[in-house]
Amino acid sequence: MLSNEQRRRLEKERDSLQNEWDIRNDRLMRIRKTLAIETDPSSQFKYEQQIQNEDNELKRLTDRLDEIEKQLQSVEHKALNTQNKSDNSDLINKIFLKAKKVTPEFLEKVPEIEGYSKAEVVNQIYEMLQDGYLEALPLNSQASQYPEDFQNIKITRRGRGFLRNQYEGLVQQQKILILTAIPHGLRLDREIREIEEAIRRATNRNLFEIRIRTAVRPQDIRRAIAEEQPQIVHFCGHGLEDGSLLLEDDGGNNKPVTPEGLASLFKLHANYVDCVLLNACHSEKTAIAISQYINYAIGMNQPIEDKAAITFAQGFYDGLGFQNSGNKDLFQRAFDEGIVAIQMENLSQGLIPVLKKTLK
Repeated sequence: MLSNEQRRRLEKERDSLQNEWDIRNDRLMRIRKTLAIETDPSSQFKYEQQIQNEDNELKRLTDRLDEIEKQLQSVEHKALNTQNKSDNSDLINKIFLKAKKVTPEFLEKVPEIEGYSKAEVVNQIYEMLQDGYLEALPLNSQASQYPEDFQNIKITRRGRGFLRNQYEGLVQQQKILILTAIPHGLRLDREIREIEEAIRRATNRNLFEIRIRTAVRPQDIRRAIAEEQPQIVHFCGHGLEDGSLLLEDDGGNNKPVTPEGLASLFKLHANYVDCVLLNACHSEKTAIAISQYINYAIGMNQPIEDKAAITFAQGFYDGLGFQNSGNKDLFQRAFDEGIVAIQMENLSQGLIPVLKKTLK
């Protein structure tokens, strides 16, 4: 049990670290913008090193901030008025869920929640604002502390910690399953590193988990998807002109798998796979076939250079991890980020990735 003095010290440390985190994050954004327009290789290397250093420091700060929040919340006697939690937990859940459905977790105004009056919702948001689980911006300098006078109601770091500890089921990680097959000169190791790096520096990095399966045979893919139950499947390897993806048989020989075969596979997993990214040449036909059952399928409409394929993957996962405006389609935003990444490197390859979207 923490004493009042220990609690005050932790809160002081938290506020100081949060201020340092904000400063470093702003600095990191400026360095990245500078790197995006820099053409000198030596300067690019310098900025990349600075980015890596800042990323490492931000991770250290984030880990410590999370530790402090857990310590503080473990001894709270009144987390969101817990003495009445049995009476209001459903409303708390729904308010958090309303905020979680947009990115970055904000509500432009007090939401309408079925089964509750506006006054009940306003009162509950007021308590959550007072307890530090939500924050908001006043509409004007004369605004009161009442939620109706605020806009952009947002979950705080403390609120996210509360979600993790008390309502863990509301925060679902996105599992990314990376399947790598016959290299044929493709720089698959580098592609995986770029994906991991993009997720590591993402604003919402805690929402992603990466699993990797290599040297895949058809049965390996079937088992991997069934065992991992991922939300995102990323295939990096080689594709044939007829749209088949090249895998291996039991003897290590080439084994083409047709678009129809892969579509049938994903039909079995359509209840949890949200997006399939086929980072392989000539994979558009397979993406079209898979899109019959999966909401988002990305393929390549012709051969794509190694560098462009890796750059697209990097941009895609950058976009997936960024904070987006409230009405943005997450996977469309990630796809667009991948296209921009290619165009900034090589305009001629920018029309090769295609997104097949069939929302169900």
